[in-house]
Amino acid sequence: MKIAKALIICAVSALIPGISMAGSSCVATMKAYGYLGSGISYGSAVSIIGCSGEKVSSSETTGAKTETYRWSGHNYSGNLEATFRNDQLVNKTQSGLN
Repeated sequence: MKIAKALIICAVSALIPGISMAGSSCVATMKAYGYLGSGISYGSAVSIIGCSGEKVSSSETTGAKTETYRWSGHNYSGNLEATFRNDQLVNKTQSGLN
């Protein structure tokens, strides 16, 4: 099921202008930020944004692994941060994205 969701996200992101794809210049945008829905996996977020994020924090407690990743905006003028708990998006923030 996770593979099917990731494939759908990847296919959709290839059709939507303004969303970066792997192999191209990776820039976090407001458009990509808008497509990051609650509960999606980190892999799906990577497909939408176009590259892996920089892991800025990680913790693990009984039954819950929480990781936060950061992506830079155009010319590093902004950023997007996304927090995943057990590989599901639970929070996202952005600052200065175009």
